[in-house]
Amino acid sequence: MSFLQLSALGSVFFVLFGCTGMDQSGASRRDLFAVSGPYSSKAFDTLVYPMLKAQCSICHTDQNPRFIPRDKVAAYGRVYALMDWFEIENSRLARRKQDKHCGANCTDNADLLRVLQAWSEALDKDQIKGDDDRLITDSVQLTALPTGDNFVEVSFDMAKFGAEYNGAILKVEVQDYSLNGVRTGAIRIRKPRLASGASNLFIRSLRPRLNDHFDAANNL
Repeated sequence: MSFLQLSALGSVFFVLFGCTGMDQSGASRRDLFAVSGPYSSKAFDTLVYPMLKAQCSICHTDQNPRFIPRDKVAAYGRVYALMDWFEIENSRLARRKQDKHCGANCTDNADLLRVLQAWSEALDKDQIKGDDDRLITDSVQLTALPTGDNFVEVSFDMAKFGAEYNGAILKVEVQDYSLNGVRTGAIRIRKPRLASGASNLFIRSLRPRLNDHFDAANNL
């Protein structure tokens, strides 16, 4: 039997929760809502957008995927949706650039990673400024977890943490992580998402603990 614990700061739940500041059309493939504030908006406008415009706009302003529209506000949400905030280097933008998708216009992929990391840090500044700094922790017992390609869904009811979370259900999928058929004692976690309620909440970061140790084999 394993013991999975989630905890986090400020409207968080092993997840950093906060209020969204812009159109929900920026929701990403990980169910993260696009959020902005003074720091993150400036980082995007001065660092991220200029680099992407210089290297990607020739193809991605007027043809799919259109993530560099001429309007920076619209671009913010679309680029946000391509980000993997848990592992920035695995973001679609970073992976495509590393594969030399943009051909001769590509520069060192490390340049893009530095820019995206600066944007992430700016988002943290905005969130730290707005969070209420409560520590929220919850846990669930895991038994008979599947292996291989199979996952089981685990749900956490956020309502217990306050009226502002009524109707909010956090879900993740987990499995027993095995390597070459041998159990490693870790679990793999994927697809953290808010399944219902509280449209003004978003997932900013998620750090699971397995049996009181941070899990080293999660691939959110």
